[in-house]
Amino acid sequence: MNREAQREYQALENALEYGTAGKKNAEQRHRLDSERELMKYPNELSQLTDRMASDSWQG
Repeated sequence: MNREAQREYQALENALEYGTAGKKNAEQRHRLDSERELMKYPNELSQLTDRMASDSWQG
């Protein structure tokens, strides 16, 4: 492979790697945002889980 083709191949490989890494980062950010959103309401969250637990026992 000549030098020019090697450079093009490397650039393509980098672009591909960056693209997949960027997608993974976006997914992680979304997940963290969702968790932070839930943690804003800890009382409501625990009340909801308590209610769900008691409902399942009552049948």
